[in-house]
Amino acid sequence: MGAAPVVAALMGPVWGAMSDRTGRKVMVLRALAAIVVFVGIMGLAPNVWVLLAMRILQGFFSGYIPTAITFASVLAPEAEQGRIASRIQSAMPAGMVGGYLIGGFMSEAGLIRYIFPLCAGLALLGVIAVALFTHEPEVEEPRRTKERVPFFLAMRQVLGLPSLAALLGAIAMVRFLVSTVDPVYARYVEEVGGTKDVAGMVMSAQALTAVVFMQLWGHAADRIGPSLTFVLSGAGTALSFWWQGHAGGIPELFVARCTAGACLSGVFPAAYILAGREAPSALRGAAMGVVFMIVALSHALGSLAGGGLLNLLGFRGLFVVISSVVLTLSGVGLILRRRHGLRGARARS
Repeated sequence: MGAAPVVAALMGPVWGAMSDRTGRKVMVLRALAAIVVFVGIMGLAPNVWVLLAMRILQGFFSGYIPTAITFASVLAPEAEQGRIASRIQSAMPAGMVGGYLIGGFMSEAGLIRYIFPLCAGLALLGVIAVALFTHEPEVEEPRRTKERVPFFLAMRQVLGLPSLAALLGAIAMVRFLVSTVDPVYARYVEEVGGTKDVAGMVMSAQALTAVVFMQLWGHAADRIGPSLTFVLSGAGTALSFWWQGHAGGIPELFVARCTAGACLSGVFPAAYILAGREAPSALRGAAMGVVFMIVALSHALGSLAGGGLLNLLGFRGLFVVISSVVLTLSGVGLILRRRHGLRGARARS
């Protein structure tokens, strides 16, 4: 399960930098085609080792998310970067909700191997849609030849953007902390008084809430900026996790989890939006790939560390730690933003 996302995270900056050289549309088509091929073969796997190999190859050649966001950022007007990036990212939790429902039904019906060709077929529709209905702006020849930047130099230049590096560090910490409770959240629902079915409903509700509010945060980022968006959504996330840790029953936990989905949906798109604004056009793909890599690896490491932290702190203690650290990060972000604004005002004067 972890093979594809970890490999995809490591390859994200590579494919992102390549999209800056070869064009964004062809990289989107490459990622979708990889899903068609390798997920399609998974349904024919005779043993777990072939399945693992296909998952690794899927992660290596796919990397759809950063490439798609880069492509959209190139097509979108400057004033609508936040709205467009959030709209693309809101499609992910929306797809997860539908995928869980369809996958669960097919699994119960004994049709589990048919899930793979179904997924491959849907990805093939994506290939056709992107090929026929999207058009990448023409790139001037000088940029294709003179502005090619080596991959590691591109990464250095991206991480050398001060505001983006600071925001990425904060978001990586939030993603790590939040991911510590994800693999064991069903157990916490049972501890509060629910069942595994109720846990599924709670987590699906969070995803649906994220779909709705991600659009609103995208509009907000276009108006107030991604840094302030992170501060506000981070503060809300901190309060929602404190609330989850002190929930007295399933209804209260349900509302607190939905609140967390609403607030978290503004945290993670902020880095993509800032990357689209801060990174030069020739490095935008690399910037999106770096953001994806850091967020994805933080998620993987948080999931791995969750068991040990849970044994050390217990559920309620872990929620308090998450809340405290995220609130501190939001406060630091607000202070840095004010200092940056004050320095900018002095420079202009």
